[in-house]
Amino acid sequence: MRNPSTGVLGLQETAQLIASLFHQERSIAPQEPDEEHNLPEGVTINPDISPQNLREAKESRKFKLITAIDGGSSTLLKSAGFQVGVARAASVTYENLKLTDSVTTPEWIIPSGEGIPIDTLKRLSDVIEIEIDPDPVWKGQTDKCRQILEFALMNDSLKQTPNPDFILIDGSLKPPDSVNPDLFNNCLRKAHRNGIVIMGVSKSSSLLWSENCPLISKFTQMLREKNKGGIWYLRISDLVKGYSPDAHLIDIYLVNLYNGLAPALRLDIPSIYRKEADQIISGLGAVSIDPEFPGYPYPLAAAHRKTRILPPRKTQLAQSIKDMVISLGIDKQILHSAFSDYHDILNADVPAEFLAIENDIF
Repeated sequence: MRNPSTGVLGLQETAQLIASLFHQERSIAPQEPDEEHNLPEGVTINPDISPQNLREAKESRKFKLITAIDGGSSTLLKSAGFQVGVARAASVTYENLKLTDSVTTPEWIIPSGEGIPIDTLKRLSDVIEIEIDPDPVWKGQTDKCRQILEFALMNDSLKQTPNPDFILIDGSLKPPDSVNPDLFNNCLRKAHRNGIVIMGVSKSSSLLWSENCPLISKFTQMLREKNKGGIWYLRISDLVKGYSPDAHLIDIYLVNLYNGLAPALRLDIPSIYRKEADQIISGLGAVSIDPEFPGYPYPLAAAHRKTRILPPRKTQLAQSIKDMVISLGIDKQILHSAFSDYHDILNADVPAEFLAIENDIF
């Protein structure tokens, strides 16, 4: 490169590209559902989304017993197409808005890459007592296992005595990869039979307004001047023609759960509760008033804190794996050459405290 510019290259161009995304009109070109929105079967996005569709949730329904479930995953070692990750999940139970119980799964060390034996997945299946479809290509398995652990805790929560009124799941409400969808759907039906409302809560979403523009961000922009606070919700999905509301078919909502400035969230609620949306969303708002997490259900925040894998723990786990491999007869130098990240050498002048903050995964 001749006469390179100083400072940051491409910053202005990138900022212009991102800004242009928010000036797009919604695309009306037909697309396959899984390519457009990653939506569950039987669900479509309402094409008539606008801020004018907002509705106030007038009633308040407080749920006595709430279980919240979240998971965490992170990469520990990486070498070309092979990597090792860690995943775990936790559930917390609140009764009358007070923490009464919590369960955290073991940390699962997950190898990923083509041709990797599936022994770990089989053992995971045995421990959580849920049949998992063996995946012959082990790519992206760390996050898949996190989802499976979350599902296992959801399944266990349905056996809770007394039954929770509300089960909150971090993320969208859909079957994890490698889990039979019928098994997941039967859990949703069982929950409904037992009077339990299961809901997915997403801080971000893969749903798009048009091309690469995130839908939630677009609505935050559209509502900045119109929304003056207060709990509101907007159902942005409908069921595909031929489907009727059911416990295993979801409705997707955008919501604000705090009487003030708060992030827009995506909620996945079984469509069979469509007529009770006011009470359900208002009830969720009752546990989203913690000033530390305004607009976000604090039971989910508590579950998140139990599953996050911070840099010191990642370092400790990675070293434990290396020590175990060396004890099995692999030369230390050979192992080091396989998993060395030469960015660590190039960044040797950067304070470790700064790198820990920079690489933190919550």
